Amino acid sequence: MCYGMMPLLALGLGKAFGLPTEIIAGMVLVGSINGGQASNLCTYIAKVRARVCLFLSMMALPLTVRLSVIFLLFLFRFFAHRDRVFTFL
Repeated sequence: MCYGMMPLLALGLGKAFGLPTEIIAGMVLVGSINGGQASNLCTYIAKVRARVCLFLSMMALPLTVRLSVIFLLFLFRFFAHRDRVFTFL
């Protein structure tokens, strides 16, 4: 997907918005880079401090884990029978 769809999507968006050829070429190149490298490139271009990226990463992981656990508990409570296995819920 990264090497096929994303460059074509970048080309289509560039043509749809009537951007100059140089900008479209840059969009296609960035679109063909995998996600992690594109993130690093965009962070470098925007001159964002590494502390901000590190802080966001450190906050996103625990939040994702907590929300996943809450969602799974909700599913267990909704689908499990109380008289069987999940009596602690």
